[in-house]
Amino acid sequence: MIELCAGTAAVSLAASGSSRFPVSRIGSKAGYVEPILEACGWWRTRFFLCEIDPSLISIWHALLDTQGVGYREATAHEIEMTLGLDARGVWEWAREGVRTCPSPSASDVLLWMAGARGGIGGFKGLHKLRPNVDGFIPSRESLVERIRTFRTSGLRMHYGNASDLDPAAFVKDVVYIDPPYVGRQGYGWCLREPVEGIAERWRAAGHKVVVSEGRPLPGADEHRNITRHRKGQSRRSLTTNQEEWLSIWKP
Repeated sequence: MIELCAGTAAVSLAASGSSRFPVSRIGSKAGYVEPILEACGWWRTRFFLCEIDPSLISIWHALLDTQGVGYREATAHEIEMTLGLDARGVWEWAREGVRTCPSPSASDVLLWMAGARGGIGGFKGLHKLRPNVDGFIPSRESLVERIRTFRTSGLRMHYGNASDLDPAAFVKDVVYIDPPYVGRQGYGWCLREPVEGIAERWRAAGHKVVVSEGRPLPGADEHRNITRHRKGQSRRSLTTNQEEWLSIWKP
């Protein structure tokens, strides 16, 4: 399974038997796990994720400890040292730290956890969509435990653009693409890929392609409206009743 964005890591983690990703904001598609996996062919054991968001790349480096220098434990320890501090002060520290620290660190994890990238998230007056909410960082104790117990078996990362990959280099598989929603706030850091073109290129190489989007995409062999299958909190104030569609290209 290959993702255009690791923002739906919840789907891959659920398929591999894990459900507790350390950073809750990444699991925005968690409510659609079952219909997405059904379209992809259910459980798989190997996952190759593509990520181009610099903040998320730092988080993945820390969780997977790709350099073998203890980033994962260092991140957990760094967050653990903040447990006795005021939550708002910690968030301010994280917001400043992510701008000045290029290496994987707790500040990257905490900032993403607060949903603060691009000004979305944080404390009262700083959340664009929910300005009256104060305190957006969940339990740091839980975060430390999740980082230390995170399962990484069968997971590989490509840090860059998925459209640069050669479909012929992969065994025939399922390609799951999760592009940024058209017109949705919070994706200004990323140019939307020509999703239909990517899907056609991978299908031509013999792969099945599943695209999760807010609308059916032209050229697909099958469309499924999975909006009503969402499980858990709907968060209507944030999604404005966003529909969810799967467009499927068959080899």
